[in-house]
Order: sequence, then C-alpha cells, then structure tokens
Amino acid sequence: MRSRAPNANGGLAASADPSGTSYLPGGGPVYYQTNLIYLGYTYVVLPTGVPSITSISPNAAPVGSNGSITVQGTNLEDPFTQSTTPAITGSGMTLSVKSVSPTVVTLSYTIIQSASTGAHNITLTTVFGTSTAVGFNVGDPTPAVTSVTPSVWPAGQNISVTIGGKGFGTNPSVVLVGTGVSVVSTSNPSDTSVQATISVAANTPNETVTVQVQSNGYFGSGYIATTQGQSPIGSNTANVMQIPAAKPQIIFFGSQTNCTGGTNITGTQSVVVGQEVSLCASYTVPQGLTVIAQSWSQPSGTVIGGYNASATSGGAVVPLQLLVATTSLTFYWVDTGTSRSITYSYSLSNGSSASATATFNVTGPTGATVTATTYTVNIANSTTPILIFGIVP
Repeated sequence: MRSRAPNANGGLAASADPSGTSYLPGGGPVYYQTNLIYLGYTYVVLPTGVPSITSISPNAAPVGSNGSITVQGTNLEDPFTQSTTPAITGSGMTLSVKSVSPTVVTLSYTIIQSASTGAHNITLTTVFGTSTAVGFNVGDPTPAVTSVTPSVWPAGQNISVTIGGKGFGTNPSVVLVGTGVSVVSTSNPSDTSVQATISVAANTPNETVTVQVQSNGYFGSGYIATTQGQSPIGSNTANVMQIPAAKPQIIFFGSQTNCTGGTNITGTQSVVVGQEVSLCASYTVPQGLTVIAQSWSQPSGTVIGGYNASATSGGAVVPLQLLVATTSLTFYWVDTGTSRSITYSYSLSNGSSASATATFNVTGPTGATVTATTYTVNIANSTTPILIFGIVP
C-alpha cells in the first residue's frame, strides 16, 4: 500500500493510504495531494461607450445601384458579439455588415430601382446604444444614351427612332439639337429605352444632330441629383442625310421656241459657227425646297458671241448669264473647235447641288459672216427652271 505527495519539482509524490484502508500488495487506488499556487489577478478592458460615427464614404448613391460604405468612428463594435447593427431610414435600401472593428465598419448596400430618393440617415447600434445619425443621399443617375436606331435620318421625312441606354427614369424627355429637326411625340418610356417620332424638314442640310434624353425622375418625384451639380441629361448623336439635288437634263431644241419636243443631250452635238444653239435645263425641285442659285458656264479659251455686231471679227466674249422669265439673249459660237462644252449648275436651299454638261463640235465655213438677232424665252413653270440661250445666224 502506498500514496504520493508533491515532490521537490512540484510533481505529485506517493503517500500513505488513508486511515482504515487495507489492500493486498500491488492493489488499491493511488491517492494524490494538490497544492494551489496564487498567481495574482488578470484584468480585461471592454469598450462600453455608445457608438460614435465621424464619417462615411461614399455618402450618396443612385437608385438601382449597389456597393460598399466605409464608416469610421469610435465604439463601433459590440465587444460581446464582435458585431454591430446598421440601420437606414427611407425605403428600398438595405445594409449588411462586411467587416467590423471598434473604429471602422464596412457595410454592403443595395438600392432598388423604386427606392425613395432624397436624404436618408444611417446609424449603428451595439449593446451600449445607438449612434447619432449621418446623412446618406439616394438620388437619380445621370442618363446614359448608348444607341440611337436608326442613326441616319433622311431629310423630308418623319422617322420612328428607338433610343436606348439606362437611367432614363419613368417619364424621360427627348430633346434634339440641330437644324430642321424636331420631336413629334414620344412613347413606351422605360428606364432603359424610349421611342420618339422625329420630323426632319426637307431643307435640313447634311448635319450631325445631338440626341438628348432628360430624366424627370422616377414615379413622378422629379429629378433628384445624387451629388451636387449632377446633370439630368445624357446624349448621343445621329446624322441627317439631306435631299440630294436631282441631276438636270440639258435639252437641245434647235430653232423651236421652248423645250417641248427637244432632245436630251447624252453625247456630243455637232453645230456650225453662227448656228442658233438653244438649250434648257430640266429637273424637278423636291417639295419644300427652292433653287437659290443657278448658272451656265463655258470652258476657258472659247469664244461665245451675242449682242455684239463685231463678234465675227474677233470681238468680245459675252459671259453666259442666269436666264429668268422674259430675259432675251442670243448666243452663237464664233469660231470652230471640238469638244466645246457648256455646263449648267444649280443649288437648292438645303445646300445640295447638281450639274450637267452639253458638249459640241463646232464646224462651219471659214470667214462666214455672223449677225446677231434677239431671241425671247418665256418661262411659265417655276418648279422646273428653264435656262436658255440661243444662237441665231
């Protein structure tokens, strides 16, 4: 029988069996004695103050967004649960804790499209109380216009256009910046698209038009900026394709009194010196446009006579002039030559222009005497300009 007591090294040594016990050799339990050693006190310091927020970043975000908010301050963490409880006023925005410490808390946020806009308040709560509130602004995004379909608009038409993007709100406005373009109506508005009927005037030139979408907010609340100075307008561009000027026909009608029955010149015409050459230009002016300039021109180095009795002796070159109603002019080739050309050009009020050329081979007896006479042209159809010059031997 044996027992143990602590040895010199602090372990347990065998000791005698308790009184009144008796065991055969090698049997019975082992008994121990334990000495308690006093080591002193251990202190634990816990923060017990009410949470205090000094700053948050960012302090604003638009509807339909999500992200993170960093909150800085003191006593932000509950020392018993190692957490904190965030809260925000208003509707449509939720907060959750990503990370927490006594001085910095990171929150995840989600703002639905129909969230209430304007000033909201964020607080943090621990077992020791709730912090004072800090402001967080929920606003509308600036619209982004990513597409305009179609992007090329023919002049003189009403065009159905689909404008795509995001952040339009629920009742956007469409504004055009350009010449001769206007919005007739809009339909099917949503946060990502709006349809518009666009009117493009006939006299609109080739140009780039700025297409703007202005958000008026969501659900009739009006536009609420997320940050100060934020624009409610997004933009993109479209191109106007002007109405082209029709290529004119040059009509050769010889000694007739007008273009009726004349021949559209498609090749080279042969005439003789002093022969009357009567031409007119024929084309249709598109509705809504007018002719603002027109002219006949001749190549340099050639001699065209008219209103000049001495033309046959090498006299003056009489410039071709713009012919209008009741104008009387007479022209003739003074000398011979090949590939002599006369070009007619005109411009419309939208800036487009066109031209056509008549080519002549001029032959004839050398030294012929050419005299000028007066040839009168009356133009009745103002939408089909007729320009005429005549050469009378």
